[in-house]
Amino acid sequence: MAEMTIGGIMRQTIPVLLFVLLVQIGSGLGLGGMEDDFRRLSGLVVMVPPMLDLRGNISGGLASRLGTALHGGIIEPRFSLDPELKENLISAILLTVLMSVSVGVLAYLVTPLTGATPMPLWMFIGIALIAGLLSSMVTIFLTVAVAFLAFRRGWDPDNITSPVMAAISDLLVIWCILLALIIVEGIA
Repeated sequence: MAEMTIGGIMRQTIPVLLFVLLVQIGSGLGLGGMEDDFRRLSGLVVMVPPMLDLRGNISGGLASRLGTALHGGIIEPRFSLDPELKENLISAILLTVLMSVSVGVLAYLVTPLTGATPMPLWMFIGIALIAGLLSSMVTIFLTVAVAFLAFRRGWDPDNITSPVMAAISDLLVIWCILLALIIVEGIA
């Protein structure tokens, strides 16, 4: 298992944090590319921070529970839908749906406080729900894969999975918001 010394933790964590840094730069570039969309659709910018937090918090929670289950021998690092893994996956999906709708509704309610006229409520909910579900399909799979890979290699999944998935989630959510925006505007 993972070397639990300062040096061992640093050897595992520093490369991961450098990877995270590069991914976060990509996230910032993607966000910068949405500037015209933010101007055109009042309230879209209000949704981005909670959507980023939502995806990171759900995948981070999943990563933590997987790390605990792997360390405790509750699950094996292989893709099989044992009850513990299945419950975690279902919980992550249900949380995504519930909280994405909440983000859409709250963004709609908060947008007038910024002095802007909000886009219709269904657009807020649609963008949040589509972006949340699309990003969760990828991040849930990747969270499990990264946790299992780290554990198999003798690394501590708690040092690897959460930071990697937080960064990947941010990048993915930004691109999924753009895709959701295209879909919702196509419907409108």
